Amino acid sequence: MNLLFVTQVVDKQDSVLGFVVRWLEEFVAQGVKLTVFVRVLKKEDLLPNVRGIEMGQPKIRRILKLWYYSIKYRRDYDVVLVHMTPEILVLGWPVWFILRKKVFLWYMHRSVTWWLKVALWMSRKTFTGSDLSLRVDTPKKIVVGHGIDTEQFKPLDVQRKPEVLWVSRIQPRKRLEDSLNFLSEFQRQNPDAPWSMRVIGSAQGQENYLADMRREAERLGMADRIKFEGPMEHNALPDVFAQAAAFISTSQTGSLDKVVLESLACGTPVLAKGEEYAGLAGVTRTSDARAFRLLAEQISNPQVNMEARGGIVRDHDLSRLIGVLVKYMS
Repeated sequence: MNLLFVTQVVDKQDSVLGFVVRWLEEFVAQGVKLTVFVRVLKKEDLLPNVRGIEMGQPKIRRILKLWYYSIKYRRDYDVVLVHMTPEILVLGWPVWFILRKKVFLWYMHRSVTWWLKVALWMSRKTFTGSDLSLRVDTPKKIVVGHGIDTEQFKPLDVQRKPEVLWVSRIQPRKRLEDSLNFLSEFQRQNPDAPWSMRVIGSAQGQENYLADMRREAERLGMADRIKFEGPMEHNALPDVFAQAAAFISTSQTGSLDKVVLESLACGTPVLAKGEEYAGLAGVTRTSDARAFRLLAEQISNPQVNMEARGGIVRDHDLSRLIGVLVKYMS
């Protein structure tokens, strides 16, 4: 298969989209000839036999380059997969339609915009990680699971610490304050528990919210237990997950957060608020009456949850996902 993959960032060090590099490598490993159009490109992170075209930041120039290179390299691809940007699919579709290319979309977000609705009509199929990750009822929706590199994210032979880990973009919809309030109640019920919390993620554009969260930690009397560390390279996260006693996510974006699945792949149990995590091995809902007791046990004696890892390997492994995508798009 000859594939044009359209995405936002190709950079192993990107704290949010660093995983895209592994997607591209796995496509190539499964025999796909790959061309990549990307807004921001770190060329050394592409395999030598992959053509990468940087579209740049200005939107009008980006669209003009999209049209130009789609035509210029039209003989090098038969299929288009647009990753997470339905507006790019809508704007590129007229050229791809004229060129008779098959167009697909990958989308995972609770928001249903006009762009998404039009992109769904234009695409042959739209792939998503879970049913709640694409909140549109359409026969074009294909639930395929996530793509977690379970060889990178795995239990390690390291000493686990009594740490609760929180990793995400720091913004209001991630509901960090709910995690802080949960841990405040945990501390009230377990005053002698020797826990701490690491908050990892970028707050770019949300500096006021970050300041509010620091004040909230102080108000709850937990400022000495909570460390705000800023963003971290994606490649550094496996060690962090593997050393933690537990992971907490009170985000209610409606989709399966990749970091939750990465934590489970490392055998690190998760406390989660969202309904989308119900039924995942290794996940306890924060509303569950057992949540505080289970966290106290994990803090006092951190254990690797191999059942949780097994579920991720079975349902969300990267190699499996890419194989499914290739099958649908071929």
